[in-house]
Amino acid sequence: MVDRWIVFGGWATPPSTLAPLFRESAELIDINGFMPSLVRNDMLRADWETVVIDSVKNLAGNRHFGCAGWSTGSLFAYATAKRLQPRAAVFLSATPSFCRRQGFPCGQKAATLRAMRERLATDPQDVMKNFYARSGMPASPLSLFSTSPASPPNPLSTRLAAGRHGGEGKTRWQQLIEGLHFLEQATLLPLTPLPCPSLFLHGRSDLIVPFPAGVRFAEGAGGRFEEYEGGHAFFRGREEEVAEVIGKFGVQSK
Repeated sequence: MVDRWIVFGGWATPPSTLAPLFRESAELIDINGFMPSLVRNDMLRADWETVVIDSVKNLAGNRHFGCAGWSTGSLFAYATAKRLQPRAAVFLSATPSFCRRQGFPCGQKAATLRAMRERLATDPQDVMKNFYARSGMPASPLSLFSTSPASPPNPLSTRLAAGRHGGEGKTRWQQLIEGLHFLEQATLLPLTPLPCPSLFLHGRSDLIVPFPAGVRFAEGAGGRFEEYEGGHAFFRGREEEVAEVIGKFGVQSK
């Protein structure tokens, strides 16, 4: 049984978006704050998974914890589940590789991310507006990614990532650009089955992470796959329903 969740949010999205799905039993982690730790001079560190694990392992402690991730956060959740062996793992709108690779044709084109990086430098608000629209998210999160020099307060992410690994002083826009470098380069392929029960939830009309990518991820990780109507944020408007599914899965996991 899971009594605590470590939950990784998505790119350019506050992790509080996922709070209704895991309720009060969650440590919500902003993965955007990790990006300066993982990407140096536009290159993803080869040991990025170790950096993540070293940062979150104290949160696991000796408790019966589970880990979860949405979108980009799903890569973090898989790395955590593989190394820290939680009671259960939940993946929402998940992919083992955001970009297409040899043997994995169901990702996005790398050129799409490169174009987004260029546009972030000239018209970031338009990039965010388009991203949220395609994700099925409201426009309100835009206020969290303003052009102010400081990132939005997130004590947990600041303590875990910036303070130890060099993320301090980075603007939110720099973090997002580095996050796009992460998405272009990071891959969990080839997949191996996880050492814990895993649940994959995915929207049929996802425009960010193609539906087949979620299917492939679940198959490779040895997890259970459930599909929903809707897109990347398929859980919006059905938070209680999805929270109940996650809660039952956490209770049944050993």
